[in-house]
Amino acid sequence: MGVDIDLILQRLIRIYIHQVMIDGCLHADSHPGNILVDAKGRIIILDFAMVIRIDSYLKQHLIRYAIPVAHNDIDGIVHEMYELQIVEPGTNKALLRDLAVVMLEIQEQRPFKTPCENSIGKNCAFICIRSTCKQSTPSLEELPDDFLWE
Repeated sequence: MGVDIDLILQRLIRIYIHQVMIDGCLHADSHPGNILVDAKGRIIILDFAMVIRIDSYLKQHLIRYAIPVAHNDIDGIVHEMYELQIVEPGTNKALLRDLAVVMLEIQEQRPFKTPCENSIGKNCAFICIRSTCKQSTPSLEELPDDFLWE
């Protein structure tokens, strides 16, 4: 197909960061059927039935979460997991530390470098979309520009 997978991944990360930090919302149903790439390399995001609102409190905590991720700070990551309420109070901290270590190991093995490699958003999110970018549909030329990201 001739599409640069690494470039598509970088653009998807920027799209998601823009959704969260600028638009204040997030497409919450990202899977290979809802993210397509056309022959020109444009990203098409479909099915906006699951969109969540991101308020300023959550934005601040997502930024606070990104900082320890960028610095490989395991204890900081665990702390922000509690602050973001993505784990229940009383969850075994040793298990969460192990999880944070595995998450950092996975993201360090990623085959691309983001444009924000040395910034707060260094690792932006743990978006597992490599297979998603292999999706392509040649009949998407007629979609309105609102559905396309270049």
